[in-house]
Amino acid sequence: MLQRYAFLAILIATTTGCIGHYRYESQGTVVTTQGQSTHALLYWYGDDGRLWYGKPYRQVDSGISMIVCGLPPKHYDGGGEDDPLVLRSRDGDQLIRRVTDDSELVPIAPPEPLAPGKNCGEVSLAGSGVPSKALEPGSKPAISVLCDNPSKPDRYPAAGIYRFESINRTKVKDNVPPGDICTATPL
Repeated sequence: MLQRYAFLAILIATTTGCIGHYRYESQGTVVTTQGQSTHALLYWYGDDGRLWYGKPYRQVDSGISMIVCGLPPKHYDGGGEDDPLVLRSRDGDQLIRRVTDDSELVPIAPPEPLAPGKNCGEVSLAGSGVPSKALEPGSKPAISVLCDNPSKPDRYPAAGIYRFESINRTKVKDNVPPGDICTATPL
């Protein structure tokens, strides 16, 4: 009888899926267009675990957002599952920097006006743009900001490449946004 219960316990443990809902975060520092260094946070939500038949499961439930103290949130998204995460331009934006093959920023003179939806920056690991599925806990992402908007100077941080700390994962029940980034402990 005891063997039957042990067999049932093993059967249930190996055939039951286990998926959790998580918020992924990475802290960093960016520079505002006024030259001030300020705290920033990349965050997104996703489900992670395994299905009942043992296959690993990972699904990103949101685009990747960057919040910076005093600036509107920025959203990096890809066109598809395997596309790099990019910051899309909006009306009146202009490209003021370009990233070289050596991951160096070079100025563009004169600035190039951009149509809405063009690339104004991207999320990268080791100098290459990546899709959301490549961002794992422990990895250290970087973001690039390549645009500005003369009529809305607070739309973007100063153009640059900003490196963030290791990605952390926290189990959450809902997609509740992180707390006030302005009161976060600076790095």
